[in-house]
Amino acid sequence: MVASRRHRPYLLAFRIYWILLLLFGEVYVFYSNINNIEWPTKDHWNTNDHETTLKFGIIADPQLVDYNSYKHTGAHLFFEQLLTDNYISKHYYFLKKLKTPDNILFLGDLMDGGREWTDSTWNAEWNRFQSIFKPDNESSSKKVKLHFVAGNHDIGVGDTIVNWALQRYRHNVGELNYAFEANGHAIIVLDTISYENSNSNINSESRRFLDYVSKEYSHMPKVLFTHIPMWRPKYAVCGPLRQSKNNFIAHGKGFQYKTVLEKDATFEILNKLRPDIIFSGDDHDNCHHIHEIKNKKISEVIVFTLYI
Repeated sequence: MVASRRHRPYLLAFRIYWILLLLFGEVYVFYSNINNIEWPTKDHWNTNDHETTLKFGIIADPQLVDYNSYKHTGAHLFFEQLLTDNYISKHYYFLKKLKTPDNILFLGDLMDGGREWTDSTWNAEWNRFQSIFKPDNESSSKKVKLHFVAGNHDIGVGDTIVNWALQRYRHNVGELNYAFEANGHAIIVLDTISYENSNSNINSESRRFLDYVSKEYSHMPKVLFTHIPMWRPKYAVCGPLRQSKNNFIAHGKGFQYKTVLEKDATFEILNKLRPDIIFSGDDHDNCHHIHEIKNKKISEVIVFTLYI
């Protein structure tokens, strides 16, 4: 009994240590990661003081882990999903809590094996996605609007697009091409994946949409969101924020992926639309590139994946 009493302070200290360690790893790390992100201040853009600020959060390539990620099954896959889902959901929670965005836009690749799944499996994975990125209730005091871009893991790419996966995405997630006005800017989501398909039954929607928005929003600043980055010269430097040892995007393509759009498609899109800035994903790393089109400089920012 005497020995037990003697060790009680050490046991209490040990318990407190583990509680603090748990709080640090499960709360503070996620809180700190999001809290260190800063919105641009009004000094960075031309606006009037009386204008309200509309905040857009951008999430690139959540690509929820599934069987297609590492070909794992059973307990191995269960714990992979448990850990990664927890990692993503806590960042998402603090993003909404601390930064209070008005809109959140997902830059594609919602699930890793989205284009491969049967409808029943896809529905289960989509429910899992929504349990992590919970849509706000209609009764919420501030409802964050969610917007989506289709990625190659969602529908395929180019001439290998999986048509039934594309139609399923449209039915369950939403349109692949759409635009709306926000604070004097045109927010444009363009399905460049279908745009490059050689089948007119698939590419016609994106191409008609490009023609429409180029005329409809010619009078206002335009922000373009797309999944696969625009073409740029090989070895074009990405800038200081890139984490890869190669400070450029290697041009390449393979089964259901490509690292940049084709050169002709890129120039056609940029010449017609002439956006003021482009946000893209797919690469999982940061890259900043300036496109020069008819004496206009257009910034493209490739957004880090959520896992970095």
